Amino acid sequence: GREIGAEEAAAALTAAGFEVETVEPIGQDFSGVVVAEVVGKRRHPSADKLSLVDVIDTPGGTATQVVCGANNVPEPGGRVLWAKPGSILPGFGEISTRAIKGIDSPGMLCAEDELGLGDDHAGIIVLGPDDTLYGSDELLGDSRAIERLGLRDYVFDVGVHPNRGDALGHLGLARELVALLGGRLRDIDERIDAALASVTT
Repeated sequence: GREIGAEEAAAALTAAGFEVETVEPIGQDFSGVVVAEVVGKRRHPSADKLSLVDVIDTPGGTATQVVCGANNVPEPGGRVLWAKPGSILPGFGEISTRAIKGIDSPGMLCAEDELGLGDDHAGIIVLGPDDTLYGSDELLGDSRAIERLGLRDYVFDVGVHPNRGDALGHLGLARELVALLGGRLRDIDERIDAALASVTT
């Protein structure tokens, strides 16, 4: 079936009596960020609170050392989001290689707030390594993986009338959209659902 844009979906819901108060894009302001696999980590020799993290962005590829200040860097095999040199991040502009305490860091491993996905800066985004989606080698190094991971999307703020409790959740509104615009409601992919639940920061 055809892809429904945010504006069309909002117009359909509003016409059906669900007042769409706001449509807020998330993850639209960054580019060049890729999924990378951690293959090693160790303490920065000049700073106890910094780590040197070896990451690859192609299966079996050559590791790149990135300096990271987060305390939740996963063990080898974990997946993270790497803003490589040339990436664009909101509030940062173009990312480059820069020296941190005497060691060059080509780009950075990203926290939620650095991607404009929220306000959390407690640690970097860590993708669940055991899930078949997040652990898939086909995602490594592919900036389109951001869309597949649901990190570039829209948030709808919808006013739902008290008599429509069936539309208070994502699935209820999805049913309404299918009824309004055609198509079919797919079964929820349990792998993706579990993967989204496993995202930690």
